[in-house]
Amino acid sequence: MSGTADITSSPQHRVDPTPSEPEPSAGTGARVVRVIRLLPRRTVIFLIELYRTWVSPMRLPSCRFEPTCSGYAVEALDRHGFLYGSVLSVIRLAKCGPWHKPGYDPVPERGFGELCRDLWSAVTGAHRPRNHQHASGETRAL
Repeated sequence: MSGTADITSSPQHRVDPTPSEPEPSAGTGARVVRVIRLLPRRTVIFLIELYRTWVSPMRLPSCRFEPTCSGYAVEALDRHGFLYGSVLSVIRLAKCGPWHKPGYDPVPERGFGELCRDLWSAVTGAHRPRNHQHASGETRAL
């Protein structure tokens, strides 16, 4: 021997000559559930994009808000999911009349769960400690 070990003879590098059957992946069921969960959101976004591509260019620009209602709906669905994003989109469409002031109206950063927790704490009087940064630069819970 020339001083180099034969890689195929060591037990850690031995290759099995008969490949075993592929094991079913544990993530297959999770992927199916994820696709089913995302299907309504993706369907609505697809329909909105069809409207933005084919119908909206044929109409005069008349949206009173920035971002447009269709852009707002796509962003709300992406950020907050199908149910809460749909509710936000319907509320935005209800604002399109002359009774509401036009202008910049972004999608809220906070989700439905955070809003419910804040509402619950306001009703019960229990306040969550919030982190505040002091002049010294350290963060303390109040």
